Amino acid sequence: MARAILVAGAALLLAVGCGSPQVTGSAGTGPLAFSACVRAHGIPDYPDPTASGSRVELVNGRAIINGVTLRESQSQVEGAQQACARSMGAGTASKPPSPQIQRAALAYAQCMRAHGVPSFPDPTFAHGGVQFADHGNYDPNSQTYGAADGACRAR
Repeated sequence: MARAILVAGAALLLAVGCGSPQVTGSAGTGPLAFSACVRAHGIPDYPDPTASGSRVELVNGRAIINGVTLRESQSQVEGAQQACARSMGAGTASKPPSPQIQRAALAYAQCMRAHGVPSFPDPTFAHGGVQFADHGNYDPNSQTYGAADGACRAR
């Protein structure tokens, strides 16, 4: 199964115990405005971010965002997201994650490997987020993966 996990930078910080993102924006910008815009662009089930940000998984060409599986194809979702990038506010759509977020993501990957998922990849950083691409070498539904994820998020 092809699977990739994308984690918004602020969500990763919370996952490793470093902070909490702001989900509101000003003057019609920010994560809530972005979600509303994506829904208006043909993705009606696109969820609002949670207080911990957004967790996005790509499974067999379908996006799962905060546990909601979208019916539309990955390309349709990406098109709507690109159309709504400006609603995130000036510069946020393409701004790389901060060094602190990058260090936290790398520490998470190292922790996953140390807790029994030896093929867990190092993160890549693009479009203001963190991506852990799956190369098909681990099962994200296994007990080992779940236990490792729980331990590494608790750090």
